[in-house]
Amino acid sequence: PKKELPNGINVFLIFSCLTVIFFLILSSPNNSYSARAVFQTPLLTREECRDIIAMAERAADRNYQQAIMNDTSELEADGNINAENHEDILQAPKGWHKKRHKSYPTVDLNVVIDPFTPQDRSMLRQKLDARLAPIIERVYGIIPGAIRANDMFIVRYDAAKGQVSLNTHTDSSDLSFNILLNDEFEGGGTRFHNRYARETFDVKPPLGNVLLHNAVILHEGLPITSGTRFILVGFLNVDIKDPFTGTPTGLSAFTSWLSISWLQVKFKEGYDAAHSRIDNAFGVPASYTLEVNEKWTDNKYVRATIRDLKFVINEIGDFWAPHYKTRLVHPGHAMDYIKALDVAYEKQVAAEKGSSGGRKSASWFQGQHIQLDLDGSISGTWNSRDHIKQKVFSDEE
Repeated sequence: PKKELPNGINVFLIFSCLTVIFFLILSSPNNSYSARAVFQTPLLTREECRDIIAMAERAADRNYQQAIMNDTSELEADGNINAENHEDILQAPKGWHKKRHKSYPTVDLNVVIDPFTPQDRSMLRQKLDARLAPIIERVYGIIPGAIRANDMFIVRYDAAKGQVSLNTHTDSSDLSFNILLNDEFEGGGTRFHNRYARETFDVKPPLGNVLLHNAVILHEGLPITSGTRFILVGFLNVDIKDPFTGTPTGLSAFTSWLSISWLQVKFKEGYDAAHSRIDNAFGVPASYTLEVNEKWTDNKYVRATIRDLKFVINEIGDFWAPHYKTRLVHPGHAMDYIKALDVAYEKQVAAEKGSSGGRKSASWFQGQHIQLDLDGSISGTWNSRDHIKQKVFSDEE
């Protein structure tokens, strides 16, 4: 007769296999190499940086001219400026928002809701498609079609008359990037925090370089001591499906459900979406005794589990993944690198021209200012998206 292994050995073998699988997943690049890393690489030339600052100044001037010509009711109807930020637009620096981000406000202009021209957005889209999307795919394994910017804006730090720094925070997205647009200032830079080791490291990239990292890394904007500092910032979501159509983006398991950083953000989105539904249903802040049960995540026990999983995953990521900054390209090869990316992009566009099955590009504009649920569906929109004319939320402009 065939001998069976004792139950104790069976349990041990199953536990051993699960442990090996768990550590294999933790050892994947997205959970180790890139989970808490900050990547620095050239992205824009000095002339391109000057052009983007000029775009922002023109948009700010349009905001200001619009604000002084119209009353708040007309502004609400027009969409670019609402009554809530009307007074901020009129104050120095004129035309710039000061309270658009309520938790961690910055002096900024969003490239969609503020009056940037279609040509401005076209220029930005071409540079991001050609240069940023390939870096994200190479470093994180995330295909362009799964990338959606949920907020993209130009920040202005002014040592003489404005904001000089930004407090410690994490960003509400999967990935974050910021590009330094000028160097006529002293101080500045970004400080990143290792929560587990209670250590920090500062990064001060040269002009035109991008800092790219998972948004869950704790960081802060260091104060400038003189001059004015401009940066282009993007909060990028990594979608497993198109939130508007429900079509799968083709995102791999290792960059989604098996990625601790991605999971942490999705659990936060699901938790926030459930609480928002309860707030709206009862008109009071959500508590664990209230349920609306529109979705299974609204159950109070499920919400508590999601909250705890988010916390545990964050602790695992902070403990397991190394915190460091790495430079992907030597400064001496910056221009050659940018030219190589542009050439590769032109070849890709030429190859896909006329073909019906080209790769989907990233969504830099049309998907901004929405809130998602755990399943990737839309759970709400920002007030700014409700105010602005929907036609500007388009990648086709």
